[in-house]
Formats: sequence, structure tokens, C-alpha cells
Amino acid sequence: MKLSAARLRSLLADQNLPHAGFLLFGNEPARISQLRDKLVDRIGGPDAISEMRVERVDAKEIPADSSRVADLVQAVSFFGGRRVVCVENAAGSIWPSIERCFANWTEDHATLVVSAGTLPASSKLRKLFETNPRLASVAVYPGKPQQSEVVDALAEAGLSDVSQEALQDLVVIAGEHETAELQNLVEKLALYKLNDDTQLQPKEVAECAPLTGETALDEVLNAVAGRRAADIGPAIRKLSRNDRRPARMCTQARTLFRNILLAASHPQGPRAGAMSIRPPLYFERRDNMIRFARLWGAEGARQALQDLSQVDLQVRTNIRVPAEATVERVFMRLALRKLPSRD
Repeated sequence: MKLSAARLRSLLADQNLPHAGFLLFGNEPARISQLRDKLVDRIGGPDAISEMRVERVDAKEIPADSSRVADLVQAVSFFGGRRVVCVENAAGSIWPSIERCFANWTEDHATLVVSAGTLPASSKLRKLFETNPRLASVAVYPGKPQQSEVVDALAEAGLSDVSQEALQDLVVIAGEHETAELQNLVEKLALYKLNDDTQLQPKEVAECAPLTGETALDEVLNAVAGRRAADIGPAIRKLSRNDRRPARMCTQARTLFRNILLAASHPQGPRAGAMSIRPPLYFERRDNMIRFARLWGAEGARQALQDLSQVDLQVRTNIRVPAEATVERVFMRLALRKLPSRD
């Protein structure tokens, strides 16, 4: 039968897991590995690996007509208890060997967990698991994790007391990073909060969150929007060659001031405006946006956008212009400009 990854997670909480075998497939290897490990732990128990009740086999080493997997599934453990056989890196061609495992399957046999990459709908391996009521096929594809998944990951790491704002920030991070990076962040937060019973706050998430490649460029743009003219030159010197490209700096600056204009123009004020920006801002970026919107106002942001648009066109079309110096000068002018009165 077909299952979603979310449905599988709910099944893992059931007292009796009703399936003889599971197929996990898709192009999210990190999430597939996580689901596989949860299945192994749920079926075999926490001591399954130490009691040698888990067998792992690489499908690349198994001929299509081999009985090796079936023999492993039907073997008996010396320790008793449920056994699990994991077949990894499976491809559609291995289906005859997998089908053989279930010809005479009984409750005394091991549960089979097969993990694979992308499989087409016509795959015989998929059809084997989708059409047999004792088997389950789970497609795992990219997608922003739901809040419930983030909550589950936090709970597994022992983090149950999390502020709503910190949870929202973690959901945003989950949508912007690979599953493995989210798992690393959760583990880092668990260590960070070790022996600390206070509620997890956004500032603590920010301190542990992975840095992005935009960090150095953010420093430049924050100096411009924060009207810290003395910091602009040194910050530009820190940029990588790729980030220092004039057209790229202009594009990012225009995006920043468009967001400042959006936040400053919001009828419910800069805070509501900053919260409405998509993709969402979090941590210091959100706080900075509120501050910048109050500092510049709608008219000031609009004038800055006009200047940046003119310079962007100039550096893209006039090869004789010293582009990097031109962009730096406009950044300096913006930071030093007298802003329109909002009285």
C-alpha cells in the first residue's frame, strides 16, 4: 500500500506495526535514512543492533535472482525478539529477490526495510510494495517540513519547552536547509540547552543556526541601511570575489530597500510589514528590518531605490565606469544622506 512520510510517522506510534516490509524511496536520502532508522528502532527496539537483530545489505552486491535476502529474512535470532533486514541502495532490477522474501512470510520472520533512490511509477519494485496489503511503499520527496515534524525532531532531542517564536524560526530554517542540517541544528541546540531548563528562545536558535553564504554581504548592506558609513568600505573589502561583483551588490541592495519600503509602508506599522515579507525574515534580519523601516521611512526607502536603480543600470551598461568604486560611492551617499522629514 502507498503511504506518505507523515502517515508513516503516525504509524510508528501505533502499538502494532502491521507490515511485513517497507519500501522507502525518493530523492531525499537524509530523510529516507532518518525514517529507516526510526523504523528499525520501532520494530526491533532500542537494543536490536547490540543484540545483532539488524542485518544491513547493500543491494548492489545482490544478484536479481539471489535468495540471500530471503534467507536473511527467514533466519532466527539467538536472542529472540523482532528482527529487521535493511536492504540499501536498491534499484528496480532487484525486485525478484525481494519478492521471494514474502512468498512464505510469517510473523516469525524479519521485517524487511528497503531504501532506494527515485523509482518510476512503472517500477516493479514499487508495484510489489504498493499492491500487497502486508507491505508499505513510502515516497520521500523534497518539501518544506511541517511544523509537526520540527516539533517531533525537537522532542526526540529532549527539547519540549520551546517558545512559539523560536519554533517558527526553526520551521523557516527547516525550509531553507537540507534535512541533515536541520538535524545537526537540533542536536546542537540539545547540547546548548543541556542542564538548562529554561524555554528555548529565538536568540538561542540564532546562535546555533548555520551561517549562510550571504553573511558577509549582509554586513555591507546592514552598514548602508543602518547609516554606518565608516563601516561600508572595510565590509566590502571582506567580501569574496563573487559577492563583490558590482551588479550582485546592487541587486541585493535593491532587494533590501524594496523590503524596507514594504515594511515602512505597511498600514499596521513596520513590525507587521516585516512579518509580511516573503520569504520570511527571522532572527536579526527581522529585527534589523523593523529598525531600518523606522529609520528610513517609506519616502527615504523609495529615494534610495531610485538611486540604486540608476547605478545598477550604469554599471551593467557602461564598461568604462569603475563599477566597484561607483557602487561603493552610492552606498556611502545613501548612508550619509539626510532623510526626508516624516513630520
